Amino acid sequence: MKYLKLLVALTLLPVAAMADINIQGVGGVSNWYFQADFEKMRTTEAGKPLYAWMQEEVFDEINEESGIQLDQDLEQLIAQSDGNDGVIVVMNGTVRQETRDQIMAIAAIQNIDLAPRKAGRKQYYFIEGEPGAKKDDENPFEEGAFLSFDIKDKVILTSSESQMQSMLDNGGKLKKRNSRAMIMFSAENTLMEAGIETKPDASEDWDSNIMKNTEEAAVLIADAKGKLGVEAQLVSKEPEMAESLASIVRGLISLQVFNEELDPELASMLKETRVDVKDRVLSISIALDPNVVVDSLN
Repeated sequence: MKYLKLLVALTLLPVAAMADINIQGVGGVSNWYFQADFEKMRTTEAGKPLYAWMQEEVFDEINEESGIQLDQDLEQLIAQSDGNDGVIVVMNGTVRQETRDQIMAIAAIQNIDLAPRKAGRKQYYFIEGEPGAKKDDENPFEEGAFLSFDIKDKVILTSSESQMQSMLDNGGKLKKRNSRAMIMFSAENTLMEAGIETKPDASEDWDSNIMKNTEEAAVLIADAKGKLGVEAQLVSKEPEMAESLASIVRGLISLQVFNEELDPELASMLKETRVDVKDRVLSISIALDPNVVVDSLN
């Protein structure tokens, strides 16, 4: 099981580092997604400092742990959960043969079925999980994982065989998201976006009072003329709740602005945060200096 978790970590570690979306820590969620465009991070003014932080904190760690130089292959990473169907992770990029061999070696240690399975003309492999283990929302890969390199410039990892077959049948394309929280989002140089949809009966699973009263939440980070433009939306259960949430958010921002431990430049930027409400949708937007953000992360 140790090596299957390492393989999963190769794909999900950037997710956890960039958006704090960790499968082990997301409670009460039926659907979630994360997308990061590392190529745009490498080439945009706002993205470069963020990518440099990723290189040091994430990619170098992966290289030290596994020998895989993921930064040389990875252009985009997409991960999403489809509720009961499980989790799909797609790594887009020109994946070198050396990287494929290293991933297969990790899978072989875990106990991969070397006889490839078929989905039409495409093939994939099954990596065994822990004997007797049962997957759930928090541990979608406990029963094993399915791995394929057969779509050009993609590495696909899924927690169910039906997901893998569907992905190979449609050329590695994920299902189109139908999220109200993301309808208004539009940016040319999107660096990251993420969203969650909470289960109707899962309010007790959340420590956050805000999330207990939210049906959907989404965030987008983009290059906005050299700044990190952050747009977030929360869809509350009732319009009145959206107004209450807006008041809470404004209060939290105000408290942070007067936090003596907060970087003065970051505190000044927080003052410019825009908080709006329309019906059940709470929208929050801010532009941040990427270097100040990275300094705060460090």
